[in-house]
This record gives sequence, C-alpha cells and structure tokens, in this order.
Amino acid sequence: MWLVDYFKEDPLRILTIIGGSGGIFYLYDRFRNRLRIKIRIVETNKHLINNKPYSITIEAENLGNTPTSIEPAIVLISYIPPVVKKIKTTRFKKSIYVYEIDPSQKRNLPPRSPVKFTAFCDSRDDEKPFLQLGIYFFKPTVGRKKIIYVKKEGEQQISVIKYLFLEVMYLFFHGIYIKHSTC
Repeated sequence: MWLVDYFKEDPLRILTIIGGSGGIFYLYDRFRNRLRIKIRIVETNKHLINNKPYSITIEAENLGNTPTSIEPAIVLISYIPPVVKKIKTTRFKKSIYVYEIDPSQKRNLPPRSPVKFTAFCDSRDDEKPFLQLGIYFFKPTVGRKKIIYVKKEGEQQISVIKYLFLEVMYLFFHGIYIKHSTC
C-alpha cells in the first residue's frame, strides 16, 4: 500500500512516470524508433556474371528514424551435402563465403525506404551451387546484425526453430531429410 500512499501525497507525481524524462512514452518512443533493418533476399545467381561467379541481390530497409548504412561484407555459412563433398574424410563440412557489395553502389539506408543491393562472391568453388541450410549475416554500421536463415542457399527463408530442427536432422541423417522435405 506504500505505492498508493506515495501518489496520494502528491497526485502530480504520476505525470512524471508517464511523461517524464524516463517515462513510459519516452521509453516506448525509443523502442519504436530503434535502429533495425529488414532484409529480403530478392535473387541469388549461381552462374557466371561479369567474371564474378556468384551474386546475391537483397532489398534492405531501415525501420528506424535515423539513417544508417550496411557494411560491404555479407557472410554466408552453409552445409555441403555429403554426396557432393570433394574430400570424403570429414563427415560434415560447413563452408564460409563472403559476398562483397559492389563498390559503385551506395550503401546508405535512409529511414523507411527499401534499397536494393547486389553483392558478389569471388569464390570459384565447385561445391557452392549445392549448399544446404545457409545463414546470412548482414551488419549495419550502427545497430545489431541481421541474421537470415535459408533452407537451400538463397532460395527459401525459414525461422530459427525450423533451421535448428533441419540442422539436427541433417547432422543425424546425413542430409537425407533436407533433400526430401517439403517444409
């Protein structure tokens, strides 16, 4: 009951809680306008374009009120199916590929407007078109990184829970479930 007594002594104190410097509306506004980005994979290309074999086209949108930009490196970590691996000594292999956003493109992300980027990977790896279960890492210059989980490299975005389930199935059943699943 001490809380009720506190506001009975001076009823105007409730205004400080609601609209003061650290009030509820201030915190709500800070939460709503925080820096975050939304990324959608528009297209992946696994063929030779301008002597750069692999490319990814993304659409990024800054959902905050402050302008930011995206880092030029996009990292992809993905499994290679056991059937396709060149070296049969390892049971499971995760590959890491780094895509670089074309330097001629501006990487600025103005608030609330989508921008398309194309990034290229200079890897000449023969296993790349067969990657399964990928994780893309996108990093804005300010704010937290954005992680996108995909079922087959760049084709279908999935949730974290579905990704972890498919990863466990992949590790236990050697990729058989991923090849034949319809998730």
